[in-house]
Parts: sequence; structure tokens; C-alpha cells
Amino acid sequence: MKKLIALILVFSLFCLLVQTRPIQTVNASVNDFTNSIYIVQGENMYNEGYYYYDSDPNTSYSIIILDFGAPQYGNGVYGIGKFNSPPGQFTPFTGSNSIVNDVQQFISGYNAKSTHANKNRGIAIGFNTYKDYITPNGGNFLNFGKALKSALTHVTLTGYITDTYAAIDEEQAWLPPSKVRNIVDGFNQQRPIYYTMVNFGDDELGTNPGSATKNGWTANDVWYVAYGGGQEAPMPEIYYTSMAQEWYYLSLWAYNNKGYDIFFWGALSENGLYGTLTDSQSYTALLNYLRGDNRTYQSDLAYNSQMNHLGWQFHNP
Repeated sequence: MKKLIALILVFSLFCLLVQTRPIQTVNASVNDFTNSIYIVQGENMYNEGYYYYDSDPNTSYSIIILDFGAPQYGNGVYGIGKFNSPPGQFTPFTGSNSIVNDVQQFISGYNAKSTHANKNRGIAIGFNTYKDYITPNGGNFLNFGKALKSALTHVTLTGYITDTYAAIDEEQAWLPPSKVRNIVDGFNQQRPIYYTMVNFGDDELGTNPGSATKNGWTANDVWYVAYGGGQEAPMPEIYYTSMAQEWYYLSLWAYNNKGYDIFFWGALSENGLYGTLTDSQSYTALLNYLRGDNRTYQSDLAYNSQMNHLGWQFHNP
């Protein structure tokens, strides 16, 4: 009987510990945010790197996402169609005029600016899932994911750019989950395994993700693409407080259904553009929700960025 009572007391204490706590206040700083960039056709990537500016005065490591556009395939080659590219025109991953060459030019420009000294950054080759330009042209999304991983291995890291990543803007209103999961699977199957795909998309399944769907997406799909696939890390769009709440509920769903919560690398803001949250507000909104529950508690968000609609000419102070 004493053992039974003891077990009941232990179980009661456990239940008490995992109860949701009141939302805590976080003292966030905009200094934790880099600038991430939408890359348009014809962009001078050396200038993008050279004139790159973020408000972080520290030398702490962080990540810059270069969002090139939508996945594409043609003539046996995979690549990305940059923003404002004519229909059917895209930039292949490798070669002289390629995504990898664009990244190398950005790295060269970044390292040439004296104010970047000791400000180490990682570079992410970003893309979105807006539309299917792959299968109508005879390609498949699994091989796109493999080609993306292979492209990362062709980037030569020098100076203050010390790492490369992939980055996916996955949004449930766009491609269906089967195609996006194929990208993730292809990326994870391709060797080497130590590269990470950052997810800077959204989660539109609301506050009860276990019983919600959007364009065929379920909680399990969003979790898989953002975190559960194996080499993925979420750094999601937190443009409004409701978006932070949605990601918190997905993490809670993961805790209850997968046995562990989601670990977030950071938050992505638009820093007040069109009435969205500022950098500090985005960081605070997500971290407050996560810290408000022992089941999803996270002490900090390490890598945070703001997505800007234009490039270097608007970032040079």
C-alpha cells in the first residue's frame, strides 16, 4: 500500500510539473537578427555580399538565408527560378552561371568588407514551394532534394562564411505535402548527412493541429518537413503573434504524439513591414509561447533573421 501511495504521489507531482504556466516575459534584442534576402534575376551577388548589413554589432554566429525562388527542372538539370525570372528560365545548381556560383560571389563580397571581420555567418540556399515547375517538365521532387544537397557540397567556404545550409519556405497553401515531403526525403537520402535544411515557412493548422488539415496537410506532415524528417530545423515565419501560437501548438502536438517537442533554431520576421511584428516582437512572441509550457520549454532562440524584399542597396547604412 505504501508503494502504491508513493507511486500516486510521484505521478501527481509529474502532472503538476507539466501544467501550462503563465506566459513569461522575455527580454529580446534586435541585435540577434541577420538580414535575409530575396534574390531577383540579374542581382549582382558580389555587391549583395559586400554591402550586406545587419544590426548585430556582435561577433556571434548566425545564418543568412538567400531565397532564390522556386524549384525547377529542364533538360536533365535541376535548379531554382529566381524571383522575376521569365517563365521557364531558371538557374542550375552547379556550373559557371549557377546558384553555387552566386553563393561564391556573395561570400567573396562579404569577406571583402572590413566591417564584416569576425562576424561569422552561415549561408542558406533558400527556395519556396509556391508552384510545381518540376513534374510537368519530366523531373521529380525527390531528385530535386538530392541535387540541392549535392549543391551544398560544391560551395567553398572561406573567411567569415563558415557553413552552408539549405532553406525551405514551405507553406500549406502552396504545394501538397507529398511533393514537399519528397524534397525532404531526397535531401536526407543524399550523402553527406551533416547538412541541415532550415524551414522558414509557416504553419496554418491553428490551435488544434491534430484535427486540422490545410490543402491536404496534416500536423504530421508539417512536423515531418519542419523537424521530424531527420536533418531539418525550424526557423519559422513569425510575422504575427498568431503564427507563434500555431507553432507552439504544433510543438505541443509533437510532444504528445511523438514523445518530444520541437526545438526551434530561431524566428523569421519582416521587422514591421506591412504592419507585421518587429524583430524583437517576433522573437519574443515565439519564445514566450514556448517558455509558457514545460512540455515545450526552450531557453532561447539562437539564430534569428528578418526577410527583406530587396537587396544590398537598401541595407547599406
